[in-house]
Amino acid sequence: MVGCTLGVKKMRIKNKITRFIEKRTIKNLNKEITNHISGKNVLDNGCGKGSFIYEKHKNKKIYATDLENDMVVMNRGAVEFKIADSINLPYEDNKFDCISFSGVIQYIKDYEKSLSEIKRVLKNNGRLIIASVNKNSFFRKLKLINPKPKKEAGEYQIFSYQELRKELKNYNFKVEKELGVDFILMPKKLCSNMLIIARNIK
Repeated sequence: MVGCTLGVKKMRIKNKITRFIEKRTIKNLNKEITNHISGKNVLDNGCGKGSFIYEKHKNKKIYATDLENDMVVMNRGAVEFKIADSINLPYEDNKFDCISFSGVIQYIKDYEKSLSEIKRVLKNNGRLIIASVNKNSFFRKLKLINPKPKKEAGEYQIFSYQELRKELKNYNFKVEKELGVDFILMPKKLCSNMLIIARNIK
């Protein structure tokens, strides 16, 4: 009975630590994306409750899309929210100056179609800010985090910096900057999440 109680306590502590790390990591990621948003018309593609701090970009027109209806983004300052799939964006060609695509690509089976759609609606020389989990992070190498896609959570694939860079180059995006993001400051290649800023070349 005592052993069982200790086991439950350990699990609760582990869950609390996990939630703290996740919350802190998301906060840091949102902050970094916010710092790199540019242009007048911005799309938050796969927005959730917002992949960056809308309130700091009140001078911009922020459009948001996701698979589920979440009007939180409208309350935060988006001019428009649409239920839409990333492989079929409901916008005309060359509409946006900047697109944030954070924590989405690993959940899309046909992710190439998403990159193609992003390229279509993003202006020439427009900025793409893409964030995803880092396949070769420190915690994954130690197997403290599952090194494989979490199929039960809906992940289809995860990338290394080199692999994601190659995918972007296949669609003629010019990578300008690479950052690592985690719950604490650490070297880029060790971080659990990667952030890549690229320019659309048409």
